[in-house]
Amino acid sequence: MFHLFTTTTQMHYYHPEVGIRRNNRIFKFFSGQFGFPADCVLDIDMGVDSYVSVNLPSHNIEYIGFLTEVELRSIYQLILEAGKISKMIKRDILHSLRKQDITGLKSV
Repeated sequence: MFHLFTTTTQMHYYHPEVGIRRNNRIFKFFSGQFGFPADCVLDIDMGVDSYVSVNLPSHNIEYIGFLTEVELRSIYQLILEAGKISKMIKRDILHSLRKQDITGLKSV
């Protein structure tokens, strides 16, 4: 099972005063960070798309780099807080992180 979040460069949605998504849980990436060509956000509250490998939309996926353990931990904390993500998906993400030897994460 693959759980995919998308990023967006539509930063005006997240403007702290007037953005319609200003209260969403986000993780911001800066231009050049992890291979991103422009500032962008991963919006946890926009949800996650889950696929089995045979249905994975490979034509829409672009590999650009790796996240560090620090970033993965931060993103996982946001996922835990998200009400739109099911416990099953949260547990699957936790299991995947633990398989990568990322320990000490809060259980779902």
